[in-house]
Amino acid sequence: MEEPSPAKRRRVEDEEGNKERREVLVASLRKLADAINKAAEETGSEFQADDSPVDFEKFLNTPGGKGIRRLWSHVASYEECLRSNGVGTYAELEKLWESQYGSQDVRDAVEEVLDAEERHEALLKDVQKEFVKAHSELQLKEIGDALPGDLKVADGRTKEVQEIQSYWEGSKFTLFVLLRHFG
Repeated sequence: MEEPSPAKRRRVEDEEGNKERREVLVASLRKLADAINKAAEETGSEFQADDSPVDFEKFLNTPGGKGIRRLWSHVASYEECLRSNGVGTYAELEKLWESQYGSQDVRDAVEEVLDAEERHEALLKDVQKEFVKAHSELQLKEIGDALPGDLKVADGRTKEVQEIQSYWEGSKFTLFVLLRHFG
């Protein structure tokens, strides 16, 4: 039997390496989709159990990593997916899956991740709506909107809660940077 040419051997090795990379990509994408879905499902149950209002203080401060932390429990899975595929950013991961998009398995795994991300994003919007509803004095503001002086805010450094007007009393000019932050 004739020995394959060096070029043919390299082509076979490249195809085998590509298959292995594709299998790693598919497995890591599916694991990522599962983690996103689990985070959304666990957090979503807080909001869809019944029609009673959500106790945000309890939700935010539940010990043991529950509550609001569940929303982001899948972040480590993104890092693991990037690392296992030898890329450093989500954009690089997208380029990688685009290069492998000829495979039905890759297309299916990508679709699973995109669907999971879409569901998670919808959940975040629901959390935001429920939060605003639960704190009726809050309304979503745009850049440049005026705030009521009796709005209670927490100092990020000291965690002290005060009315916002207490920060500008006795001051001619005050600049505020207000961040919407859940955790």
